[in-house]
Amino acid sequence: MSLNKDIMKRVTILVIGIFVMTFGIALSVRARIGTTPISSFPYVISIGTGISLGTVMFVVNALFIVIQYFLLRKEFTRDHLAQVGVLIVFSVFTDVSMWLTENIIPVEYWEEFGLTVLGTVVLGTGVALEMFSRTSMVPGEGVVLAIAYRTRIQFSKTKVMFDITYVLLAALTSIIWFGHLDGVREGTIFAAIFVGITARYVMKVLKKAFPDPNNTVS
Repeated sequence: MSLNKDIMKRVTILVIGIFVMTFGIALSVRARIGTTPISSFPYVISIGTGISLGTVMFVVNALFIVIQYFLLRKEFTRDHLAQVGVLIVFSVFTDVSMWLTENIIPVEYWEEFGLTVLGTVVLGTGVALEMFSRTSMVPGEGVVLAIAYRTRIQFSKTKVMFDITYVLLAALTSIIWFGHLDGVREGTIFAAIFVGITARYVMKVLKKAFPDPNNTVS
């Protein structure tokens, strides 16, 4: 397989993964019992300002890229800068996914929870595809990796601490802005636990299905 074809396959997998991720996020938003940790703070800002979720996602994640630059300095490379392109696609797909799901309106609690489960599985699958592509990543993951690298704390532990801090920020902002929690509920906790579990399981399935030494589709 030529280098260009290999890169194209990787990028295609990444783009598909990003769309799947954003669709999972949109489903969790439509569930109305708490969105995913990655979208919790942007969602609160979005409903408070009326600005689209994709636009807020862009601004917040652009800040994450800036933080990576200051954390890594000379070690900040073009690979890190590639997250800008990923972010643009991610933000556009977020608004597209929100548009595609705008008519999904659960009535009963079991429908809301079922939608949360579905959104979590879809998001986890998208994360797995992103990882499987071995190209770039969304800035939300990139900043966690940079923090873990700089602090020498294990990535998984850094990820948990980051998500907790991010969700607490969303909860605090919601209470101050609206006087109640909005966007942070039991669905957020469910997603925080099971997105990672789903991603690890899907990764195992992908590696078995496509046992390529470079982890790309042959």
